[in-house]
Amino acid sequence: MEARRCEGKGGGPRAAAGLPPTNAGRGRKETPVLTQGGAEPGVSAPRLSVGPQPLRGGRRAALRKPAPSPAGPGAAPPPGAARPSGPAGAMGAGGLWARAAHTALSGGLALGLFLHRTGEAGPPRRPLNLQKQVERGELLQPLIFILLGLCSVLLYFKVSLMDPGFVKSEEEADKSEEQSMVTPQVPSNIKMRRCGYCMVKQPMRAKHCQLCQHCVRRYDHHCPWIENCVGEKNHPLFIVYLSAQLVVLLWGGHVAWSGLYFEQSWEWLQHNILLLMSFLMIVIFTIVVLLLLISHLYLISCNTTTWEFMSHHRISYLRHSELENPFDQGVILNLWRFFCSCHLTAWEKIYFHRNNEPV
Repeated sequence: MEARRCEGKGGGPRAAAGLPPTNAGRGRKETPVLTQGGAEPGVSAPRLSVGPQPLRGGRRAALRKPAPSPAGPGAAPPPGAARPSGPAGAMGAGGLWARAAHTALSGGLALGLFLHRTGEAGPPRRPLNLQKQVERGELLQPLIFILLGLCSVLLYFKVSLMDPGFVKSEEEADKSEEQSMVTPQVPSNIKMRRCGYCMVKQPMRAKHCQLCQHCVRRYDHHCPWIENCVGEKNHPLFIVYLSAQLVVLLWGGHVAWSGLYFEQSWEWLQHNILLLMSFLMIVIFTIVVLLLLISHLYLISCNTTTWEFMSHHRISYLRHSELENPFDQGVILNLWRFFCSCHLTAWEKIYFHRNNEPV
């Protein structure tokens, strides 16, 4: 009797064992809950009260844009902001497919134009193809055509795989001797903003590319065809690549057009279907490359970038400037600085000088 009274008041074996009283006397079914370290077999652990679930809040916080770190200049990037190991990062599946497609298209078109006998089915006055020139011993034009095609492919891979001007962190800059030689020194009284993604100090005209996971100096755009950013270091070579590609396309279009003659017959279509398809592809690529080259040459002559041209109203140093384009120094000086300068430019000095502000 006494044992039962003690058990009903919360005593008994459970109290002696240091366990809370059960809810059996109140008519509630006790639910077994395992603690983090497990529980004794046959013994029910108490149910813990659960407040607001922190996991959901953590998920929302993970989706938000990371805020800049309040740490000093030597602060390391946060664990979530992984950066590529190489200059252009690891070659992903997208980059591999883009480079393979470019090589296959360039090589296939050049080989098809070289091997197709464009002069056999057409009128006798039409120019002969490259293969017939080789058979006749005229090697100059075929050799130049092959070298131009090869040069175009090599330039593509060079622009695609090189460093477009990634901004290095303080630790990487200290370890690199070359960095101190080519990186312009910004005056100490000019405050540089810190990127909220990779936590590096951003020079003026730099922008963070979320695909490359880097800040790029004088960021122009991220080109999906080369699967790399176009920035201050590879932009001149990108223009040279476009120019070489345009010459190859125009020459290839001339070779393809010289072998086409139009007759309303099935035999003509069977003989020239591949040549006709090659000509149509060359026309499309020529229009795209020509428009891209003209637009870039115009922006270079004004000393502006594609990103600055498209987002002028959202860029702080352009919105707060008294000039429409604070970096424009005239067409000749703009072209000279773009193509002939071997070092990176401290755009902060030009900006404050053009706006008549002390540096």
